[in-house]
Amino acid sequence: GVQRISIQRQVDLAGSLISPDQAKVSSEVAGVVRRVLVELGQEVAAGQVVVKLDTQELELALQRAISQLKQTEAQLGIDGVNVKEPPPVEQISAVRLAAANRDDAQAQLRRAQRLKSQNLLSQADLDTAETRVKVTEANYQAALENVQALKATLQERRHAVELARKKLSDTDIRSSVAGQVAERFVQQGEYIRENTPVVSIVQMNPLK
Repeated sequence: GVQRISIQRQVDLAGSLISPDQAKVSSEVAGVVRRVLVELGQEVAAGQVVVKLDTQELELALQRAISQLKQTEAQLGIDGVNVKEPPPVEQISAVRLAAANRDDAQAQLRRAQRLKSQNLLSQADLDTAETRVKVTEANYQAALENVQALKATLQERRHAVELARKKLSDTDIRSSVAGQVAERFVQQGEYIRENTPVVSIVQMNPLK
């Protein structure tokens, strides 16, 4: 009679595993590689730190950006913590002072004009009072323009601090995917540029 038996067939194939999803993990910042935290063949999770760059320079850059921001905030009379937004322009001390000087000069000019009309003041003194009004008005305009420029600088410097913080956090280079480390492209002590691949990760499913 015919007997049905099952035979196990084994085929040995030489070759490498290829995944359609082989992801290169790149550094977003330039710097010196401090540590490579993964070995070839090691499994990594998405978001896991694979390489750490040296942070010293970027920490200094962040401190510089913060101190420049604080300088601008101080000029606008805010601390960036309790008071985040500058007060209305006319309440900023430099503008208030310039406005007070201008008002004072205008009052002095009116007094000078009265005295001149009564022939109690020389033309030279009246001219001086008129000149002082022009000077204080120009100073007031300059103070206004300066504050507008400071407000623009404030936005730029806030942005610079955010950027410096992001760069510092980018010194921890994380895998974007889960899988196995297929290649390591960098080693400790090496200086790398922005967008340099550091490792390549093979996503384990699906494999061919």
